[in-house]
Amino acid sequence: MRPLTRRDVETFVEHRPPPGLAGYLTCTWQQQVGRTPYAQRTVPNGSVELVWSSGSPVSLVGPQSGPTVSVVAPGTVRVGVRLRPAVAPALLGLPAAELRDLEVGVGTLGGRSTEALDDELARASTPATALAALQRWLLARRADARPLDPVAMEAVRRLSPGPRSGAANEVATIARALSVSERQLRRRVEAAVGLAPKPLQRALRFQRFLALAAATERPSTQLAALAAASGYADQSHLNREAVRLAGRTPRALLLEVEHHCDG
Repeated sequence: MRPLTRRDVETFVEHRPPPGLAGYLTCTWQQQVGRTPYAQRTVPNGSVELVWSSGSPVSLVGPQSGPTVSVVAPGTVRVGVRLRPAVAPALLGLPAAELRDLEVGVGTLGGRSTEALDDELARASTPATALAALQRWLLARRADARPLDPVAMEAVRRLSPGPRSGAANEVATIARALSVSERQLRRRVEAAVGLAPKPLQRALRFQRFLALAAATERPSTQLAALAAASGYADQSHLNREAVRLAGRTPRALLLEVEHHCDG
């Protein structure tokens, strides 16, 4: 077997959002697929994304409730922006719940600006120019954005993994702290994020696990420590959640990542 070259492998790079969109985006990203088809596995992250693939219109990718696997054609270039959980209604003008588990054209939002965006991206000569066009479009929408739902935003913050644990992260506790009923909290979080509080909490905790794994050498050999640092009760808890959210055991998933991202 000949050694792999840079052109044979898939590359995926995330960037910090520009200052004007830092409060609205988690990150921006660029992807280049090599000479062979790439089976891309995605897992729930509580976010809505705008994604452009070379030769295609811009898509709105809604929040996922489970894992997906899609085959990306060789040579495909893609760029995207990932919205922070709960900001989609303000920037896009529709409840995130309407996009759950869907991928639709950005033209679904209507208006001349979406047509102009597709036209501009069709002329993009590099991933950087395509990404810049997406960011300019979002900056223009930010100027007319609706107010963010403060209850949903604070609920997302409290549901995110961190030093808080146990009862402080329970939906009932968060609802009392925000002076709303559990029913109202669930309704507002689901409208803003596209997921109910508990599925969102699972997705955010698993994202923390993936982030910690990415910063760990040979993470597939450090599962117990990663489970504890990510907020799981034990490694068995992590195993169950990985199968639910990624369709793989954590070890199988990380070995897959280590293989594709080696070097």
